[in-house]
Amino acid sequence: MGKKWLKNLKNKPFPYIAILLVAVMLFEQLFASPIILQAQFAPLRVSEEKLVLVLAEQDLMRTNRVERVVKRYSQDIQKNLDKTTVSILEIESSESPADVASLLKQIYFGNVRDYENRNLEGIVVVGDVPLPVVDRAGYR
Repeated sequence: MGKKWLKNLKNKPFPYIAILLVAVMLFEQLFASPIILQAQFAPLRVSEEKLVLVLAEQDLMRTNRVERVVKRYSQDIQKNLDKTTVSILEIESSESPADVASLLKQIYFGNVRDYENRNLEGIVVVGDVPLPVVDRAGYR
């Protein structure tokens, strides 16, 4: 009975195509996916320089007093944390939360040229910056 089943498979290319497709999909998921590659190699970055981002609402930063306070706070963070760079990013309040999250993800994985040799250690949010919110069973 087993030989008859095997003979039927030899004459039909469909099982071979199916096996090939499954193998290609498995390979792609395990080895070739950019997200997985980034996640695997991100901890291997040997840079000791740390990065703290200050996400500030752009309209709020237009007032001189707030801008001075945010810059002073950034300088204080940089003074108190060894090998840390602080960068202020002005974000428009009309920006999409998904775009902000995507930017943060790209910075974290080192895909933004200005931040590629730094490890993102923290984020400070000033003002009404659009951020994605996880809502689970009514809790945020």
